[in-house]
Amino acid sequence: MSNPAPQTWQVLGLDALGVVGSVLLLLRISNKAKGVWGEKITGGSPAWSWRVAAGTQTVLGLLTLRTAQQFHGAEWSDGTKNASGAVDWLRTKWDIYGTAHAHERLFHWFFLGYLVKDCLPGVCEMQAAMWLHHGLCGTLIALSLLQVLDVGHNACQAGATLLEMGSLALALAQCFPESILMNHASMVVMTASNALALWLTYFFVEDPAFANIGVIQFVYAVAIAALVCARQAASFQNYKANAAVHAEDYSGGKPKGA
Repeated sequence: MSNPAPQTWQVLGLDALGVVGSVLLLLRISNKAKGVWGEKITGGSPAWSWRVAAGTQTVLGLLTLRTAQQFHGAEWSDGTKNASGAVDWLRTKWDIYGTAHAHERLFHWFFLGYLVKDCLPGVCEMQAAMWLHHGLCGTLIALSLLQVLDVGHNACQAGATLLEMGSLALALAQCFPESILMNHASMVVMTASNALALWLTYFFVEDPAFANIGVIQFVYAVAIAALVCARQAASFQNYKANAAVHAEDYSGGKPKGA
């Protein structure tokens, strides 16, 4: 005999506890990181913040990878088998009342918790562009978690992961500013990340599986396009700044890494 589906308040309560727990965990990690790496500013943010960001983004990537692996041949609550393949996963509904995997829910909790943690008073200084970034990302993840749309949750998770992989490369370049190779790799990965996110946005707008979403598709596309442009511009500025430092080091006879 199958277990009854949880009531809406139970699901929302579980999600609220998950997000709050993620915030508390990340705050504790951030406090530890401050003691180890300090408040030295690199690339506009404290050194400790880049390392916490890199760790969080790595976890998000692993959660999405595990989710995609579980999708292959998984069985729905009605006993039927779902399709396999990345495109089928993007089109599939995420049913939090029966078929959602724990890794999908953990992804949403952890990502939303990270964004909320940054916005809390006294955690870290954020410029207006970063507030806008966190607000946009947090809204999209919250809408996905609350099941506001009928479909598109997996596409949201995939798009967020693609963008976060570019952010991971940027964070690693700031963690190791002396590395010329890391600086080049960061620019390449960020560009690939943004390009793939734009492709996924086009897929989200054009694929018939999402036709019933309507105007949300247009709003989503405009928001992601603006976010990608801002990310690419910021990444290029960081790349140029690091390259200038590397060139100065070499001109002074002090090469600092490869």
